[in-house]
Amino acid sequence: MEKQILKSWRLIVEMQNRKWVLNENVRQEARKMAEWIYQWDSQWVALLSGDVGTGKTTLMNAVIEATTPRKIWHREFSADFSLSVLKDPEIILRVAEQPLVAMDDVGREATEVCFYGNLLTPMADFLEYRYREKKKTILTTNLSLKEFGEKYGERVKSRMKEMVFPVIFLGEDFRRIC
Repeated sequence: MEKQILKSWRLIVEMQNRKWVLNENVRQEARKMAEWIYQWDSQWVALLSGDVGTGKTTLMNAVIEATTPRKIWHREFSADFSLSVLKDPEIILRVAEQPLVAMDDVGREATEVCFYGNLLTPMADFLEYRYREKKKTILTTNLSLKEFGEKYGERVKSRMKEMVFPVIFLGEDFRRIC
C-alpha cells in the first residue's frame, strides 16, 4: 500500500507541475498512512498536521486515489462545510454519515454559525459524530492538538486524543521553494 500511495502522490505532484522530491519524510508519511488504512478498529481518524505548504492535502488526495475508487470518499473543504450549514443545517449529519470522509484544512472554518437564531457548531458536531460511530476520516490541519482544544473545546480535544492517528508534516512550504 505504501508504494501505491507514493505512486499516487508523485503523480499528483507532477500534474501540478511541481518537482517530486522523495526523501525520508515523504516515505515516513506514506508509510504511516499505509499503516493507518489497515487499522479499522482503533484510531480511525488520520490527522495530517503541520505547517502550511508541507503536502498534507496532496497526501490526503494520494491516499484517496490509491485506496479506493474516488467516488467512495466524500471530500469537503472545512470552510465550505461551515458555510453550507447556513443554507442547510442537515448537511452536518449527511456528511458525517458518509462511510469515508476527507476534510481538508480543518481549523479555517468558523467554529460557530448562527442559523435563524440557533447557534450551531458544525465541525465539533461532525467530529463528535465520527467519534461515536468510529468512521474512517482523514483531516488535514495546521492546528496542534492544543489549538484543537482551544478552537473546539476540551470535549473534542479529549476525543481526538483517543481517535487520532497523527501524521506530522515537517519541512518547508513547498510554495516558497519553487
